Amino acid sequence: MTISSVSRMAKYRTRPREIEAFRWWRGVDIPSTFFPHVYLAGSVFLSCQTKQGTVQAVPGDWLILGDGEVYPCKPEEFEKRYEPVPFADQPVDERSPQELGAQYKDYKETIDGT
Repeated sequence: MTISSVSRMAKYRTRPREIEAFRWWRGVDIPSTFFPHVYLAGSVFLSCQTKQGTVQAVPGDWLILGDGEVYPCKPEEFEKRYEPVPFADQPVDERSPQELGAQYKDYKETIDGT
């Protein structure tokens, strides 16, 4: 192995792309475009078939439809990576990540009984 004399590293950024996503909570209908990629596993988890195998989502996770598969994403990561693309006739959810996190915490405490 040799050490390069290049003084600058190249920088890269992710390509912008639009995805379909929704935040899953128990009792909430799953959009039809997400089938047959997901199914309810027991009463708490939602299983997603990905190219890497089956992964589970918990209530409050975002489900992302992209590249022909559905995969879960934790709310904190989703907020870092994505921003809403408004429809002409649909308002954007303006709640902050902290408000969404508080909603998830309240919901989790309800289902966990804590």
